[in-house]
Amino acid sequence: MPDGWEVENNLNQVFPDGLEDKDTDLLLNFEEYQQGTDPNNPDTDTDGLLDGEEVHVHETNPLSIDTDGDQMPDKWEVENNLNPTIDDSYLDADNDKLTNLREYLLGKDPHLWDNSLLLYCGYLLPVWIVYLVAFVFTGIKLTRMIKSKRRGFFKFTDFKSAESLGFVFSEDYYLAIQLGFTTNEQWQSAIKAGFFTEDQWIEAQQKGFSDSRSMKDVETIGFSDYHDFRNTIQDEINEFRMLLGSLVDLLVEIEEKLDFTKDEMIVYERTIEKLSERLDNIKENLKHLTQFSSKDYNLDKLIITELKRKNILIEKSRKILETKG
Repeated sequence: MPDGWEVENNLNQVFPDGLEDKDTDLLLNFEEYQQGTDPNNPDTDTDGLLDGEEVHVHETNPLSIDTDGDQMPDKWEVENNLNPTIDDSYLDADNDKLTNLREYLLGKDPHLWDNSLLLYCGYLLPVWIVYLVAFVFTGIKLTRMIKSKRRGFFKFTDFKSAESLGFVFSEDYYLAIQLGFTTNEQWQSAIKAGFFTEDQWIEAQQKGFSDSRSMKDVETIGFSDYHDFRNTIQDEINEFRMLLGSLVDLLVEIEEKLDFTKDEMIVYERTIEKLSERLDNIKENLKHLTQFSSKDYNLDKLIITELKRKNILIEKSRKILETKG
């Protein structure tokens, strides 16, 4: 050790004291000289580590607070089992998504998983979401249960069943189920048509009736099936038109014949009478069949227009017979 350095550091330049440790920092005087540290200060760089510890134990720079320049003090790295000689600031020793440097700045233990943000947002968030969904679902269910009670349902299962079938009010639901209806649409259709049980409604549909009034009307006339009723009316209409056609043919034949014998006139007159009588019978039958409402069966035109046509044809035929007779 040079005398000048010893004098400068209050050592004895005459007595060999290179193997002494004046400041008890585990670094001998001659090592202090070699390292450039202060032999009178056990912690030359004031980083909290003895100079001897830094040189012999941690192999850090006793003249620098941060040997590796990673912005984390040597002492903090030593105390937290990090390497103060290499830049490990970007590493994450405890895998908590906080780097070693971040842990230092936050005053946390780099080996203790303590990322609260990650804990709550990354790991506990799904749990909170589950709880939130459960809470919302429970709230919705509770609201629906209250609604079911307000609407008069005895059980919540009845309320759910009613909703699935299209019912809104408990009165409609319980009555419809009691009467055999399976959906609100069936119930409403039947009620509008005047039927009060599903069996009545289905039976009426099978028989071709659209409502209870027409069913009662047709049954009053003597029919139990609307299809039979319609077919009967159609048969009468077809025969009526066929007879009108025969009357037209007869009129043409009379107009074309120049003269008649007495017997021929009698035959023509009897034929006209028979046609007229049959047409009148059909007219009465149709009036009977449509006594409640001819408009429901589209018979107004036939009854009003074609019956007039029948009378005109018969009257014309008779005049021709009288003229030529």
